[in-house]
Amino acid sequence: MQQPLVLIGHGLWLQMATAIVAKHLQPFGYPCIALELPARVKEPAAVACGPELATLCQMLGLPLQLVLAKAQATFSLGSQYQSGANRWFVPFGHYGLNGSAVEFEQAILQLLQQEPDSKAELFSIAAQAAHQGKFALAPANRPDLAEALSYGMHLQTAEFAACLKHYNQQLGVTFLSSQIVEINYSVQGQISSLQLDNGAAIAVGYCLDCRAEPTADEASRTVQLFSAQDTTVLLQQPYSSVIQTSWGWLVRLPLQQGSHWFSQCTDPAVDLPQIRHELQQLTGQTDWQSYTKQQPTGSQPWQHNHLRFGQAAAALDCPLYNGLTALQYLVIRWLDLLPNQSSCPATALMYNQHWQQYQSEVQDFLHLHQQPLATKTGQAFARLGRVLTTETDAIKAGQWFGLMQGLGLTPELRSMLLANRTETEIQQGLRQIQQQIARLVAAMPSQIDTLNRCLQQLSH
Repeated sequence: MQQPLVLIGHGLWLQMATAIVAKHLQPFGYPCIALELPARVKEPAAVACGPELATLCQMLGLPLQLVLAKAQATFSLGSQYQSGANRWFVPFGHYGLNGSAVEFEQAILQLLQQEPDSKAELFSIAAQAAHQGKFALAPANRPDLAEALSYGMHLQTAEFAACLKHYNQQLGVTFLSSQIVEINYSVQGQISSLQLDNGAAIAVGYCLDCRAEPTADEASRTVQLFSAQDTTVLLQQPYSSVIQTSWGWLVRLPLQQGSHWFSQCTDPAVDLPQIRHELQQLTGQTDWQSYTKQQPTGSQPWQHNHLRFGQAAAALDCPLYNGLTALQYLVIRWLDLLPNQSSCPATALMYNQHWQQYQSEVQDFLHLHQQPLATKTGQAFARLGRVLTTETDAIKAGQWFGLMQGLGLTPELRSMLLANRTETEIQQGLRQIQQQIARLVAAMPSQIDTLNRCLQQLSH
């Protein structure tokens, strides 16, 4: 029998990490213990997950219908952005009908320069479906359509955590709770055991630390978070809303029984009463909750047998990017590399390098929202109209393209791939694809119909 894998933390992050680890390792004799600790910072009431969540549910054997029902979830095809009078859609899926048609996005950009009133989203199945309140799960024999309609979900945090905890209990995970935990180290720097508040000690093979809160000397900055609950039901909106503000961005996540607003301010000089006034003007909501949290730095999550997943993921967590997505990557990548001994410096070094690349790509995406031309990705797009190749899928290709063209970046140079095509040929090809997309979307059911069908399947 192996030494126990002990996961420590609270809430959704602890339950998600535990589910992934227990599902994969318990058949090989790894006992899993989940140690629940009190939360120092309240979890957000709702979360937005990308396409990786649907993949994870398949991996866990967790029925999509169950998640929809338990977490009061809705589907998401992407995000509707608004900056002043400018509106555009950022899908998870690719543009056009064939994700491998590398010149297609170049043709869209060329059309936008010739016809400024045109929109890139006319050539996105996801955007057209989202605007019409439609959503469908692509059939198994249409992988091309599944990619174009890649979807995420909006979920209630506490309810999804409870669903995963029940799943973990069925897997046989041992749950313990403690108000505090003391970590005992060996002379080699390894975690040897965890001491609980009742005096009990737990031997540790690996400690998977899902706590997001940094210690005082590990915090990189203080951020101010704002949230509000809205009772308006938006089942005709299978997408999140992202609105630019004077200090950053405001995000709305629709659920089955209402929606939630979230925003974050990182500038300590901003006047908080002014933020509250602007939030009320933008949303009509008066009951705003606010609190501060310390943002950690998390570039080296694997140290000896201590995996600090929570702090690493929390370094990226914000309304524009859900740290749960990063946590999922961290856990699955570790399982891919898991050695048979608790100390493996070379593997830990490679793992931390992979994480730094993932982190860099997410931060680049977030920086694009503030200063697009201050990033290498934005500069390359403004010069060539191309999205730089990424090492990870932290951000989907459709998101990169959708965000940058929506922010107004236009290429200085024409595409060499289209040099042998006349403008008439390009425009005719685009119009044909636009018409095909329109026909596909017209035949799709509404999100309400798809939700009802999924929930009815669960009841049977």
